[in-house]
Amino acid sequence: MRPPTRPGGEPVAFVLRRMPHPLLDAMAGRVPAAVHATIRAELAHRTPQQLSDRVERRWYGRWAHALRARDEEGRLVRGPDEIAVQLVAPGPCPAPACEDGVVLGTDRTCPRCARPEHRADPAPPPRPDDRARREALTAMRAAVMESPHRTSNGATRRARGLGGRDAQGRGQPPAGA
Repeated sequence: MRPPTRPGGEPVAFVLRRMPHPLLDAMAGRVPAAVHATIRAELAHRTPQQLSDRVERRWYGRWAHALRARDEEGRLVRGPDEIAVQLVAPGPCPAPACEDGVVLGTDRTCPRCARPEHRADPAPPPRPDDRARREALTAMRAAVMESPHRTSNGATRRARGLGGRDAQGRGQPPAGA
């Protein structure tokens, strides 16, 4: 039996068919029971097409990049199962006609939440030592760039023993000459 491509026969299967392929691949083709349950609960308030539109809008607007996002230790920030649930879950606004900050069937912003959902996960706040490290690196780069006798890697010619010119423009013999 072919999976449905239009809402009608089996609405849960229709919505699942519209899940992004990279996400399904990351879940090894296994869709968690929580996703099935969330879809069934949302079908009481939304049509299969509206849920499919929600999946597509949220995937491309917020979640596609999160599938590969990793923290400092190299671990996934969000697992594929969690992302799949977020794609079909109801939004934070309590207004029944609100769909991610827009009133269903219109282009008007929802008056209850007054702004659409964020488009991307915010960057984590900088760690206190990040600013000091950036400032130190900037100062080091500036010092290297001010040196009139630097080589392609930033070291001065004299420091590398390649000779060069002093401040008065006189040549310096290479080291060992």
